[in-house]
Amino acid sequence: MKIVIFPNLKKKDAYSCTLDVCDILGKLGAEISMDDKYRETFSLLENIKYGEFRKLAEEADFAVAIGGDGKILKCASAMTGTDTKLLGINTGRLGFMASVEKDNLKVLENLFSGDYKISERMLLAVENEDEN
Repeated sequence: MKIVIFPNLKKKDAYSCTLDVCDILGKLGAEISMDDKYRETFSLLENIKYGEFRKLAEEADFAVAIGGDGKILKCASAMTGTDTKLLGINTGRLGFMASVEKDNLKVLENLFSGDYKISERMLLAVENEDEN
């Protein structure tokens, strides 16, 4: 299973949560990837593939956004048109869009067993036309 990780490292606990997620998914046998911009930050992690996020997302089974609703929306926008499923992990306060809280990462095992539900969401695009 291929999983691309998309963390918001400005959020409290997102770095440690990302390390935990990589550890859990690695032990479960996932092929983990991240955008090139995280290469230096996570250089101590072994077996992480780095590249351009959109290309990695196109190849992945799942994308995991770590942070808050803003990161989930940014990740969803970057993945538009792919068949990749998106899972949000909340490391902030509320996280209305996140399916998983940072203290319940054991549920990541469900990705491998198929014990999960998919919620279809719409993405709205708005253009600002100049009025002349």
